[in-house]
Amino acid sequence: MPKKNLFYRHLPNRQKSRFLNLHLSRRSLILRFLQEQKYDWIKGADFSAAQGVAESDMNPKATAINRIIFVLSLAGVLMAAYVLQSFLRNTGILCFTGGGCELVRKSPVSYPFGIPVPAFGLVGYTGLAIFSFLRTFSHPQALNPACRQAGLNSKILYGMLGIAIFGICFVSWFTAMELFVIKGICTWCAVSAVNMYVIFGLVIKSLILSKK
Repeated sequence: MPKKNLFYRHLPNRQKSRFLNLHLSRRSLILRFLQEQKYDWIKGADFSAAQGVAESDMNPKATAINRIIFVLSLAGVLMAAYVLQSFLRNTGILCFTGGGCELVRKSPVSYPFGIPVPAFGLVGYTGLAIFSFLRTFSHPQALNPACRQAGLNSKILYGMLGIAIFGICFVSWFTAMELFVIKGICTWCAVSAVNMYVIFGLVIKSLILSKK
């Protein structure tokens, strides 16, 4: 005979009843706890599945454009950092236009308000990279209601547009200075200018897709 039955046999009826009630109540609490945990796990699984559906419903073209903007922004950051270190250290850099890069670096025009031109590019490209990365988590179809209600995706897009507009104005001005004042073209500045115009076009395309 099991030990618990032997233990019950030597208890008075009243104590035996109280002991059994306590045992049953503890058992029911444990079962209830396990059921609640199972229900929470099921809810978590349902949420993850719904999130996956929402991400799959995102516009593939908009997603691809945002990724391209992010990659181009990172490329801009690398170019700006490379050229900026030459301005700060007063050293030469690799240049495919002869001595154009050195002419540009030594010109006073390349230091508006005492700030090296590449520093403007570094800040602008960094902002674009951060915004394009954050936009991944603020899609209008995201499950987070706060993101939908605040229109975070739209705000980030307009922030990117503002940086891109300033960027194309800045590179257009500096390219004109290179052609007509400095009389020299920096390879990295020219590539950065084209890069900024491409990003501007992609941001405009993203805005158009967000309105649909």
